[in-house]
Formats: sequence, structure tokens, C-alpha cells
Amino acid sequence: MNAILDIIKTDIVDNFTFIDDGFSKMNCQNIFIYGLSYDFNDSLLVEIARQHKAILITNDADYANYGNDFQIVTSNKFLLMSH
Repeated sequence: MNAILDIIKTDIVDNFTFIDDGFSKMNCQNIFIYGLSYDFNDSLLVEIARQHKAILITNDADYANYGNDFQIVTSNKFLLMSH
């Protein structure tokens, strides 16, 4: 864990901007979605990415459930085909 934290602090943090999640301004219709394999955290991250026009970096195929109006960087072939 210490090695991971060192990598994050020295190689990653300086290249990114910390943002407020803006939860109080989110549209609940975009967060509480029925009829799919639902993950609340995934839903929140997608909404944050949409609001900030941020790029989501993931290999989690579940993100295919949230549309394609946000950017994803992935090596997951299923996610690439669906996004």
C-alpha cells in the first residue's frame, strides 16, 4: 500500500485537478436508474464526469450502462465497443 500511495503522490496527483463532486446540483434522474445492473458509485462518477467534461479512466464494463455522453479511457474491449 505504501508503494501505491507513493506512486499516486509522485506520479499522478500533480497531473490532475481535484474537483468538488457537486452532489447538491446533480440531477437525480441521472443517478437513480432502474432497469440495469446498477452501481450507485458508478452512477455518481459518470455524473461528475459529465458535469466537468472529465475523462473517466476505467476498465469496469458496467460503465457501458450509463450512455456514451462522457469520455472514457479504457483497455476493456467490451467497453470500447459499447462506448
